[in-house]
Amino acid sequence: MKTEKKQIFKNRTYSMSTTFEEKTMLPFTELSNLEVILNDSIKRKLHTLRNKFFEQKVTFEKYDIRGEFLTTNKNSFEALIVKNKIVNYLPKLACGIRQPDEFYLNLEKKVAFIIEKKTQTGIGSADEKIQTAPFKKYVLSKKFKKGWTIHYMYCLSNDFLNYTTEISALKHFNIPVFWGDQRSYWDQIFEFIRTS
Repeated sequence: MKTEKKQIFKNRTYSMSTTFEEKTMLPFTELSNLEVILNDSIKRKLHTLRNKFFEQKVTFEKYDIRGEFLTTNKNSFEALIVKNKIVNYLPKLACGIRQPDEFYLNLEKKVAFIIEKKTQTGIGSADEKIQTAPFKKYVLSKKFKKGWTIHYMYCLSNDFLNYTTEISALKHFNIPVFWGDQRSYWDQIFEFIRTS
């Protein structure tokens, strides 16, 4: 279900939809409560201008997770990993990998947590997209420099509960699945990050 709202920026009207991906995104207010290492003006820009590149350092000490994590908006994933010199130039990232919905990179431990979010409320191809996770994880493992551990995971809506074959295959290929419609979704993600 999408709710429409209009926002006006510099005499332009944009239509914004509340989607499953946005609903399951770690709320910015929670990011603000975490130890975000940015000044207030940059935080405001990051929140309102999602299409610009801002490197953001976050900690999850509230969840007993040690260390800093880098993140940015999804459009700047490749810029972030290139800027921090943690990737090889080849292979080129495939289309479905260039903009993960969320990601957290721990430079010290050389661990990447990449979260893709999918919903399937009607006829569409999201059910086929979740089958591509092993390929995406493979390409990312080649893109990141040697020594990096890649955790590619899915946050799925409850619409996928009956996709037992696909979920079984994801488990077989060590692709964690979290259910974004559950209240404990973020607690489960943080527990996975803490124990990985």
